[in-house]
Amino acid sequence: MYRRQPGGLLQTLRSLGRRPSRRRRGAAVALTLIAAAFVVWALPVDYFLFRACGGGEPQCAAVAGAAPLAGAGTFRVVINCFKTRPLLLAKLVRHYCACPSVASLHLLKYDDERWELPRIEGCRTVVERRSSTSLNARFEQLAGGGGGSPAVGVFNVDDDVLLSCCALQRGHRAWQRNAEQLVGYVPRLADASGWVGRGKYVRWNSAYNIVLTKATFMHPRYFELYSAPAYAPIRRMVERERNCEDFAMQFLVTNASSRPPVFVPGCRLDLGEAAGRVAISAGNSHAEKRRRCVLTLLRFFNRSSTILRANYIGAGGS
Repeated sequence: MYRRQPGGLLQTLRSLGRRPSRRRRGAAVALTLIAAAFVVWALPVDYFLFRACGGGEPQCAAVAGAAPLAGAGTFRVVINCFKTRPLLLAKLVRHYCACPSVASLHLLKYDDERWELPRIEGCRTVVERRSSTSLNARFEQLAGGGGGSPAVGVFNVDDDVLLSCCALQRGHRAWQRNAEQLVGYVPRLADASGWVGRGKYVRWNSAYNIVLTKATFMHPRYFELYSAPAYAPIRRMVERERNCEDFAMQFLVTNASSRPPVFVPGCRLDLGEAAGRVAISAGNSHAEKRRRCVLTLLRFFNRSSTILRANYIGAGGS
C-alpha cells in the first residue's frame, strides 16, 4: 500500500491562517516565470544546466563512451510550443540540435500563434502546423507518418523544459530497451481513487505508474493509435477538461503494452515546476480535473490492476 506523505507547507500555512491570497500567489508565479525566463535567455544553456545539475553529470562520460546498441539510430525531438516562449525558443532549438543522435526537430505551431522559426545552420527543423489549439493536437501524426523503424523514437518535450544532452542520450538508450513503453523524466504515482502524487510522494513510495509527456520518449506509432476511432471518448474527455492528454497517452500505452512506464533520472530544467502551478495548472480545480481524468480512464480501460501497476525507482532499465 502506498503511503501518503504528511501535509506540506501549504497545509501548514492554512492551519496558521496565513494562506496567501490568490492575487498574491498569481503575482508571485508571474514574477517567478519572468525572472526564470530572463535568466535562461541571458545565460548560455550549457552553463545553466551545469549549475542546475550541481556541477555536471558524472554518468555523461559512461554514456558517451558506451558501445552503441544493436540497431541504434537517431530520434526526432518534438517541441510542443503551445505556450510559446519566443525568447527561449531559439535557445531550445540550438541546444537540442547540438545533442548527439537528434535527427530533426519538429516544432508544433498552433493556429493562433505567431512566431518565427529560428534559423540554425546545419540543423534540420520542421514546423508542424496544427489547425486546432486542442491539447489532443500535440499527438497528431508527424510529417512522414507515425510508423518507422523500432529504433527510431520520438522525444516529446514542452517548450519550458530543458534536458542535458547526457540525459537525452541516457533516455534514448533506455527507450531502445523498452520501445513498447513510455520512457520519461517526470514520474507520477496514481491510485484507484484517482489521486495522483508527484515529486516527494513518488520518492516517498519509490514507485510510479505515469511519466508525463512533457519530457518523454515514445514509439511514433502511438501517435496513430491515439487518433484511432476507438479512443474518441478519451479525446472528448481531454477536450472537456482541457487537461490530461498526458495521462490519456500514458494509460493508452500501458493498456497496449501491458507494461508500466520507465523513469530515467537526468538533469532537467523545468520552468513550469520552478514557478509552481502555472498556466492550466493554476487554480484549485487542476487537481480535481486530474482526479476525474484518472477515474474516467480507469472506467474506460476497465483494467485498473494492469493500468495502475507500478514500476519501482531503480528498476526501470535505464
